[in-house]
Amino acid sequence: DISGWIPFRSETAVTVSSKKMNLENLKHAAVYFADRLYASAYADKRNPLEVVPFLQRPLGRFMNQNAVDLTCGFNTVFYGKKSRFGNVTARAQLARGTLLVSDFQADGYGAKYRLSFQGYFNSDQPYVKLEGKIDDFDLGRFYTDSGLTGTLSGKARTEFSYEVSFARAGDILDNAKGHFNSYVGKGEMKNTPGQQALIRFLRGNGYDEGRVSEIAFEDMTISISEQGENFWFSNFGIRGDTMIFKAVGDYLYEG
Repeated sequence: DISGWIPFRSETAVTVSSKKMNLENLKHAAVYFADRLYASAYADKRNPLEVVPFLQRPLGRFMNQNAVDLTCGFNTVFYGKKSRFGNVTARAQLARGTLLVSDFQADGYGAKYRLSFQGYFNSDQPYVKLEGKIDDFDLGRFYTDSGLTGTLSGKARTEFSYEVSFARAGDILDNAKGHFNSYVGKGEMKNTPGQQALIRFLRGNGYDEGRVSEIAFEDMTISISEQGENFWFSNFGIRGDTMIFKAVGDYLYEG
């Protein structure tokens, strides 16, 4: 429904549905968006120009003067050879400059899935926050269905969050905060691509690879944090019967 033309005001309901969706498409889109976002932020930092306040921009006016109700649903989201997630649905609502994503649901690999997004665009300093969590994920079944080399098993738990406030692109490099934690409990690894690469490295440098090709582990953990433009591995380790590994380190985006 259109209630005004100057300024444009409307209420819109949109439904998007598909029987199948390739997870690779979503992954590529997310990677491209993140890369462009940070490239723009670094470009803004190097050459800051005067910007129009957000509420005076066309996007800011649209988000504060229009309402949108978007429902998405996919019968199957697939990845690799046979990996499948079923009944994937989500709802996004925009009203008075507030964008919320709720009612996210998905089935697959015995796990519980949660995803939420909050965006507040009713000021000249918009704020967004994304959170997600996966519990009791059967990594062994997923790895086998994906058609990847070797075997990897265990129950996985993953959680992540990202939040930022910004008046211009360069603010992302000062205000962004995020974390990603993934934990896999008691499982085994056999001839995975990572193990094969490690064996090639050891052999190429004259070391005995030992029993690296088969590892029964108590747990694997990876934790990545972000503060502004700084990224670091705060915890990255494996506790196994033939290998114990732990690492930390910083990562710099080459913007």
